[in-house]
Amino acid sequence: MTGESALLTTAEVAVAIAGFASIVTAFRRRQHGGWSPQDVLRFQLMLTASLSAAFFALLPFAISFFGASDPDVWSYGSAALALYLVLTTALVAQRTILLTSGAMLNPYISWSFLATGLVVIALLGFNTAGFFSDRELGPYFVGLLYLLVLAGVSFARMIPVGLDSEGQ
Repeated sequence: MTGESALLTTAEVAVAIAGFASIVTAFRRRQHGGWSPQDVLRFQLMLTASLSAAFFALLPFAISFFGASDPDVWSYGSAALALYLVLTTALVAQRTILLTSGAMLNPYISWSFLATGLVVIALLGFNTAGFFSDRELGPYFVGLLYLLVLAGVSFARMIPVGLDSEGQ
């Protein structure tokens, strides 16, 4: 199997994002005694995207251990990641519609990520079907990077909310 070090590094970064984000968010100042609906969504996205990236970064190793060839590893992995993204994108889209209609989320950022997710799903589908020269790591890795960027942006969007004008 190719790309082992890239996958392991991705898994490490994903777990670090989840851990760091959880700690910082736990200490984040809660205004008015609770979290806003958009912060709840961001926190859930941050954790699920980073932990999902870690899981899917390690999945090819499990598939490979069962004797699958490299093209099959990337085909099965791409199919699993695409299915996961279809299900989660549908759930997130429902909540995004509610929150953007109430002006609680920036629609440009939200819809950009959802549209990018659809492109990534298509790319993974093409990789699963072998529309590329051979089923390969590249499109699968793009799916992992999408999850990491989604986690990072969700985290970054939560940070300024907890700071007041004195920088506390």
